[in-house]
Amino acid sequence: MNNAGSVKPKDINSSSELVFIYNISQREILFQNVPFDSFFESVDMQTEPFFLNSFDNDLLKDWQSCLQLKEKEKHNFSRNIVLADNTPAVFNFHVEGISLPSLVYSSLLLFFIRRTIVMKSTPDYGKDYAEFIDLAAHDLDAPLRKLSLLIERLAYKSKTEPVKDFSDYISRIQTNLAEMRLLIDGLAMLAKINSAIPEKVSCNPENIVTDISHKWEERIKKKGITLSVSPLPKLMGDGNQYKQLFSHILDNAIKFSRETDGCIEINSTDVTPEEKRIYPLTQPGNYGKINVTDDGIGFKDEYAEKIFQPFVRLNGKQYPGNGIGLAACKKIVENNNGIIYAKGEENKGASFTIILPQSLD
Repeated sequence: MNNAGSVKPKDINSSSELVFIYNISQREILFQNVPFDSFFESVDMQTEPFFLNSFDNDLLKDWQSCLQLKEKEKHNFSRNIVLADNTPAVFNFHVEGISLPSLVYSSLLLFFIRRTIVMKSTPDYGKDYAEFIDLAAHDLDAPLRKLSLLIERLAYKSKTEPVKDFSDYISRIQTNLAEMRLLIDGLAMLAKINSAIPEKVSCNPENIVTDISHKWEERIKKKGITLSVSPLPKLMGDGNQYKQLFSHILDNAIKFSRETDGCIEINSTDVTPEEKRIYPLTQPGNYGKINVTDDGIGFKDEYAEKIFQPFVRLNGKQYPGNGIGLAACKKIVENNNGIIYAKGEENKGASFTIILPQSLD
């Protein structure tokens, strides 16, 4: 592929998708929905040996896996790339083996490639806030409707029933008011995090986790949880925000741990080449990686991204909370130029991985 010219970020959509069918034996494209040049718009792209120029070992393994796909087999991988104007982007590849009713085309690959621009010159804040407000309105609407109905019944019964029967209604009204207060406090916290300009200082997450565990010592003892904390790397960022971050993460692990004899492990491992390739770790210097793992109720891995959205509660109201804690974690990590992701398995636990700039101290 010929190199494309420089493109300004404002001229690029935040995401787009390329679909094409590749003939393995003849090494040719049989179909494509958009021209390659207009999709990639990068000086790092060419068609040989496929269309990625910097063909490192990891990418070579992914490409070899694609070439071996058979009918209905699939392979997914991602690639960080820099556009012609130095704008970072991520390409997510989904490849499927297919066949056509023809002997000529017996070994084909169907490619879906989604390009996402990591940084844009004009973020679409309007869309983000519209979605957020819609979620907030939906969650606040339920207790409001219940309050309205309870007060309406209370007003009706006050004309015919003795006062002693009002206690149940008053209790339910107080419960709904408390639920609304929890949501409003969560919204205020999220708005504060969103507008805050984080400090850049050296922070010791071991000390932060120790302070939090002392604060919740009774909760931990009551559930018989064994909390194991290994040496953690010092991080660069906002100390107050990091206290909120680890409070929410540890609170989540305690809340969803086993009812008895649960285990929570907090440790540090190296950032993998795959993580460096997939995620926009654009800050200079090293990154620290901290893992928080529990053996509790877990979740289906398909919800790994959804749980970071505001007001998402996979277990309904079975467990206390306002559905904002993990959304706050995601915002704090992004504010401090890092990434957070989760993995889970139902009834086998969950793990949260936090990658943040490491302190030089």
